[in-house]
Amino acid sequence: MSPAIIFVAIRRLPVSYALVVAFLVLGHMSWLWGSLNNAILYLLECVVYYKGVRRGWNVFYTDLLYWLIIGIPLATFLTSNSGLELNALAGVIVLKQPLNGVLYTLLANVIIMAITIFRDHRIFATRLQLSSFIKDVLVTVLLIPLFSIFLLTKYAIERNLIDSTARSNDSYVQLTKNRVNEFLFGYQKAVQTLALHYQPHKDLTDYQKQALISQTHAIYSGFITMLVADQQGELVVASPAELIDKSRGVADREYFTFPKEMLHPFISEAFQGRGFGNDPIVAISAPIIDGQGEFAGIVEGSLNLYDLDLLFVLPNSVEFEILIVDNSEQTIYASEGLHQNFLDKVVIQSQPDPLYKEVVTLNQDPTLYTVGFDTADNGWSIYFLAQRSKQVEALSQALLWLLLLGIISLIAILALSEWLSRKLHSPIDKLVKRFTSLSLTAQVDTETQNHLFDEIQLIFDRLDAAQEKLVAAHFAQQEALSDKISAEKQNEAKSELLSKVSHELRTPLNAILGQIQLLQLESFDESVSKQLAKAEQAGRFLVFLIEDLLVLSKSELGEFNLTLKHCYLNPLVEASTELFEQKIKDKGIQFMFDISATEDLVVNADEFRLQQAISNLISNAIKYNREGGRVIVKSTVIEDRLIKLTISDNGFGIPDQFQNKVFQPFNRLAHEHSKVEGSGIGLSLSYQLVRAMRGEIDFSSIENEGSHFTITMPVVKHPNIESKAVEEELKLDLTGRKILYIEDNRTNFMIVQAWLKKQGATQIDNGDCAAAGLDKANTERYDLILLDLGLPDRSGFEIIGELKALQPDVPIIPLTADGSEVSRERAEQLQVEEFLTKPVDFNQMTRVLYGLLS
Repeated sequence: MSPAIIFVAIRRLPVSYALVVAFLVLGHMSWLWGSLNNAILYLLECVVYYKGVRRGWNVFYTDLLYWLIIGIPLATFLTSNSGLELNALAGVIVLKQPLNGVLYTLLANVIIMAITIFRDHRIFATRLQLSSFIKDVLVTVLLIPLFSIFLLTKYAIERNLIDSTARSNDSYVQLTKNRVNEFLFGYQKAVQTLALHYQPHKDLTDYQKQALISQTHAIYSGFITMLVADQQGELVVASPAELIDKSRGVADREYFTFPKEMLHPFISEAFQGRGFGNDPIVAISAPIIDGQGEFAGIVEGSLNLYDLDLLFVLPNSVEFEILIVDNSEQTIYASEGLHQNFLDKVVIQSQPDPLYKEVVTLNQDPTLYTVGFDTADNGWSIYFLAQRSKQVEALSQALLWLLLLGIISLIAILALSEWLSRKLHSPIDKLVKRFTSLSLTAQVDTETQNHLFDEIQLIFDRLDAAQEKLVAAHFAQQEALSDKISAEKQNEAKSELLSKVSHELRTPLNAILGQIQLLQLESFDESVSKQLAKAEQAGRFLVFLIEDLLVLSKSELGEFNLTLKHCYLNPLVEASTELFEQKIKDKGIQFMFDISATEDLVVNADEFRLQQAISNLISNAIKYNREGGRVIVKSTVIEDRLIKLTISDNGFGIPDQFQNKVFQPFNRLAHEHSKVEGSGIGLSLSYQLVRAMRGEIDFSSIENEGSHFTITMPVVKHPNIESKAVEEELKLDLTGRKILYIEDNRTNFMIVQAWLKKQGATQIDNGDCAAAGLDKANTERYDLILLDLGLPDRSGFEIIGELKALQPDVPIIPLTADGSEVSRERAEQLQVEEFLTKPVDFNQMTRVLYGLLS
């Protein structure tokens, strides 16, 4: 399974991650097997696999070629170099590698296909190719049965040979046990029968006793000696007879004491013979019982264990060993292959085995044996042993043929899958070529042919029909695209023009409105003050119009950005109304104002843009009204969910034929030639602004009776906003303050200078370029720095950082004619304290400086 993990990593992970996975897995393999051989083989396989995958080769062909060209020769070399004999087992070890490699490739393919097919979202970056996918599916479908049959056959062969070995061991050990039992029982029976003949009441003569034991000894020649002893252990008769002369009695022998005490036959442990040869023997004895059931002596025979050799003559085809061990773990019998002598101590160690469950070793010899075991009736342990290596060799020969058959079948399956995939993918290749040759500008010649699959033929037919429609649609699309590009270029040019015009208009407006505001600070009679107020009002209206044009151009270009936040509605309405107080007085408008219903209610909006939309509606209600007309601004709440702000007037109204064009830009609804000032963009802009803030704007109007415009906004239930502070009249005092104003326009500087002096500023210095401003900041300590962004030598943005470095604690305020969102955002990134635009509004400047300096 480990190589399959590496193959998945190689095919679907970036190279660096795949290398990490490969080294981790191969390192684990080396540690697990205690050898680098397999790790080397699979590392080279991964390298070839990676190269093949990157070149688009079929993974199965790549893997099989690797094993045939590199893997098998290298595996053969590593096997022989490791000291393993090149036999059937070595052949199995070598030939199973390519099948394992293809099996790992198959597992990796199944994992990748499963992830690709069954996931909802793409996890890996690589996209599958249909041709490769078809081939992989075919190989997978064909290989799964092959590997299933192969594994089942391999299992059956292994199981059959293993079971056969177990059956052979069990049957032969049972046969050996029966022979040992019969051998011992036969001699024991002879001794017991002889003991019956020597019972005291038989009254045998000494000659008869000697003749009887000699005859029995002659029949049971396996006995080396036989004897009869009385109840004191003194020998009565023996065979051979001279044994009596050599013996001093057997009363101390276990084969005498056991029958005497137990009145039961006895078979002793094996021991080395003495006196009459040194052959290994066991003593078999039986008690002699008199007529009253009392012990009267014993009959004993010393059985020569070399006679066991005659019992275990096995066929030459049976390559087994026999070992018989007594209760003291001494060798009673060992076949020649075990090289074990009589009465040698035997240490038998058992250990688990993956094939045979259990194998044994003898006396720490590394040779492993499969084992059959049983116990004879006298307690001897009988082992029937077969060398594991010979069993494995027999198994390997069977598996070797199976592996050869598997490799041949594998090659045949790969060839079959290649042929089938070509047959299946051929029409798709042709279809891809047809799609590749499609032209939207010219008709492509098509060949008429019948395809194997109805669906493919249908696709070709539909493709030919669709191409004609695509060519026609292409020309129409190109024409529309050309018109769109032209319109976009016009919009961009218009936006650029408006931006430049805005900047150019703000500069003189700054001088005009600045001078007017300075004059308003002086004491004039009422008529002059009114004239100045009208002049300021006209200038403010022009600024208002410039803002409308800029916002409208941005919305048309899709660059319209809003900063939505929770804000109170009523202050915005009040501020919008204050802008037109002078106009209301001049026209004698009856202005009715009731927004108490929305006191303390909050909406989610861009404060500046919402105020701009409300101001446009109030401005229109005043402009398109009669002298002495009526304007009503009223707010209501619907079900605690919605705020409605209605601006009503009893002015000229909107004719029915123009009501569908109310929110179109630059449309003054039949007032183009009237004396009413206006640009025709206010309603369009208000509509876009309100809709962008998720609100609604609607109207109703009757010609010559008036109009009602309504803004509807959702109420914010749980606002994140600070409580409204009570506004107080601000009194700015700049006494003793030193101020640097970096401005290249002398008029602009003089206007601001005059105003600052009226607020008590002690020193107001001017830098007419960036360099001059930096010099002054380097030599003088200031309380405030005002900065124009459009300087002749450098941009004001460029020197903000240098100014902060020179005077780190001094507030820096840009005062510029460029009031775009881009400039505001850039200034915010540079961490300036405030941002003011031209024409300068001294009321706003008062609030800003009061907050920073007071």
